[in-house]
Order: sequence, then structure tokens, then C-alpha cells
Amino acid sequence: MPYTSENLADKNTLVVAPSGFLSGEERSEILELLCATLAQQDVSRILFDLRGLTSDNDPNVELTYGPRLISALAPFPHARSAVVLSQDFLMSSNVVLVVQQAGINMVDFRDIDEAKTWLWSESD
Repeated sequence: MPYTSENLADKNTLVVAPSGFLSGEERSEILELLCATLAQQDVSRILFDLRGLTSDNDPNVELTYGPRLISALAPFPHARSAVVLSQDFLMSSNVVLVVQQAGINMVDFRDIDEAKTWLWSESD
């Protein structure tokens, strides 16, 4: 799956932007990619720009996605995470809620500018 990642040092932010079709099986791949990328960075803000993704939106995969996302982000408890979703990629708000209940600071957005404003609204 193609993706870009960029470290915005002045904003202490890692931007990860995968693109293309994401099947249920590939969600594992994106989480592994996320963990590997984060392990190499020293950031306190993470912006997941998923506007370039389309998905099969398999509800069975949704049930396992929240806990797996928590596992991926758990080593970075002080990071703020913003997820920008496209209209085609419908990550359930329930997934974000599960992540939030685990104490991970994540909010989902449909607008990239709103996500950036929220992400950078607090100092480190």
C-alpha cells in the first residue's frame, strides 16, 4: 500500500498519509507501518490523513480495529492524534471512542484544516 510520512519538526508532528484501497486484511499492515514509523520518530502529535483511502468497511474488521489501534498507539501515551477521514473511508466513531476510552487522545475529523487546528491547539 503506498503511503507518505513526513516529520514536521517545527510542529513536532508526524503526518502519515496512506492511499489506495484498504481491505480488511490490509488494516493490519497499516497498523504495523504506523508502529514502525512512530518508533523511528520523536513526536508528540500524529496526523493520520486517510483522505486518500477507500475501504471495504467490513463491520467484522471494525470490531477488532479499535483494540489493535490502541495497541499501536499505547507506546506513545502523551501523543495527540488526529484522524482525517474521507467520505469513502468510514472508520466508525465507535472505534475512535474505544481508543479514547483507553486514554489515548484521538479525535476524528472530515476536514484537514479543522484537524490541524485541534492538533496544534495545545502546547507540548
